[in-house]
Amino acid sequence: MLGSLDRLGDQDFLPGVAAVLVRVDPQAEGIALVPGAVLGTGRDLGDGLREGQVAYPPRTVDRDLATRKRPVLAFGSQRAVKRAMPKKASLRDPHQRLACALTLMWKQSGIPQRELALRMNIHRSYLSRILSGERSATLAYVELIAKECAGSTETEFATLLWKIAADDPVNTTDPVHTLRTYFQALNYAAGSPREDRLISSAPRGITIADLRWAFHGPGVPQWTVYHRLATALQSKPEIALPLWRNATYNRGPGSSLPADAFG
Repeated sequence: MLGSLDRLGDQDFLPGVAAVLVRVDPQAEGIALVPGAVLGTGRDLGDGLREGQVAYPPRTVDRDLATRKRPVLAFGSQRAVKRAMPKKASLRDPHQRLACALTLMWKQSGIPQRELALRMNIHRSYLSRILSGERSATLAYVELIAKECAGSTETEFATLLWKIAADDPVNTTDPVHTLRTYFQALNYAAGSPREDRLISSAPRGITIADLRWAFHGPGVPQWTVYHRLATALQSKPEIALPLWRNATYNRGPGSSLPADAFG
């Protein structure tokens, strides 16, 4: 916005140049100005004016700017606008679970973000948005981050989390291993919490034996164990349900199919 028009004089305009002085305020109403004024041309009329020059009294313009009404939002108040704004992605969203895992890998590696971006041949800001979950990354970038910052186990975690987030087909040759790996990846993304913390945060509780059974076997626990474990690991249980169904398709000892597992 321009300063007070009191400070503008005839010397501020070049002869023969058409100009319109406008004070911009996108939140307010406009001010009607006389069009087509040519400043600094013609004979001197006195009081700093020349023939053909239109005078806009500075104090009048300042007063009009100060007293303009703010526009009324067509769809309601500021409170309604705030409610209508999109919410941030939930931490339980699979893309956020992937971002948490990648961020942990990067932080634990000790590699500066700028150096990692150079190794990946991408801009640092793009890498930052990947790690924060603001941008989706290709599988190649996800695996590259994991390989540069961690080992083969973490790379397997990142690959599976990416496929789940992208709704990409996962390995079905060993569905039991895929199910366990997914929950191990969720556990990693949650910061590998202690067993007692997982038990306390699980709805209606699970035992240490249930945790170890779910993560390492043998066999596949009931769906209620995985449902509660997924909730405790800040994930959505319904995402793991197809993996559990594949793992229990040929039911062996220790697995069962409760009615709630079929929706």
